Amino acid sequence: MESSTPNSLDDKDAERYLTLLREGSPTEKVEARDRLGAIFERRGLLDEAAQAYETNIREGVRDPDLYERLASVYRQQGRTELADEVLQEAGRLAEATHGGDDLEAPTRPMPSAADVGEQSSRLDDRATAPLSRPRGATRARPLDQTGPPRRPWYAATGVIILSLLICGPLGLILMWARATWSTGTKLLVTAVSLGAISLLGSLGVRAAIDSLGVLPGQAPPTVVATPTLTVPTPFIMVGGPSPSPSPGVAAPPPTPGPSPPSAAPKPAASPSPALERVRVANTEGEGANLRERPSGSATRLKNLAEGTLLDVTGPNQQGEGRTWRPVRDPTGATGWVVADFLGPP
Repeated sequence: MESSTPNSLDDKDAERYLTLLREGSPTEKVEARDRLGAIFERRGLLDEAAQAYETNIREGVRDPDLYERLASVYRQQGRTELADEVLQEAGRLAEATHGGDDLEAPTRPMPSAADVGEQSSRLDDRATAPLSRPRGATRARPLDQTGPPRRPWYAATGVIILSLLICGPLGLILMWARATWSTGTKLLVTAVSLGAISLLGSLGVRAAIDSLGVLPGQAPPTVVATPTLTVPTPFIMVGGPSPSPSPGVAAPPPTPGPSPPSAAPKPAASPSPALERVRVANTEGEGANLRERPSGSATRLKNLAEGTLLDVTGPNQQGEGRTWRPVRDPTGATGWVVADFLGPP
């Protein structure tokens, strides 16, 4: 029963201080925020405690004790740099008070307490004993005397949001290290940022894959123009000289005897060896694809049924680890076929 008493008292005090925040005078509101900050700190609500102390500083309170309690909260949050800066300002205020400066300062004397850790252990009785400036702390550049201590530029909310939009990972690091947002807000921003990064990354990978299908096949297209159809050369006038032995002289008759080798024009078909004949084979009945270039990603012109006779129109090409042969089908369509799917006629 005794262990539950402090919490019940805190609840009653918190209700009273919240009422003062809504209805009290400016002085009562400052006191209410100070007491609520102590209650929040005892319960581990560090973000709320820091907000209460910062609000009082913005309202013009220049109590070294307030600065030291805010520094204690910052240290518990892991914001050591900001805590050191606030402690230095607390020391400056304490020196100004002892030196007779006209800055607003507390009326109670500053005890020579040991360190910040001792301060948080005494918060159960409203933290009435303020801590002194740590030994060895030097007088630093004064903070803004009309508001709370300024955060570093890279801890500003605008800088963090801009970093999230431009370079997500850097913005996430700044947010978790410096932002005073609640843990729930940080988790929500992290989830949204990672989702956006994943979406953009997948779109970029897909665009890169689509572009790779065109780039590898752009070099060979010059070979398509090489169908050297030298077949029109069979204009050898072999039969032309044979009519010339038509002189009516009797002696020439022996000469017509050799003329019967007029069958020799058949060698005129010698261009045929230049066009090698092949047949579509080894496709298990599925046929072979006739493509525009020697590449598996090139445009497919048609499918050639197994057994189709083809004319080879040029030299072989190597592409994507395969041998490709330029061919022409019976309809006159030309293209490239993988050599593995071609056999003898």
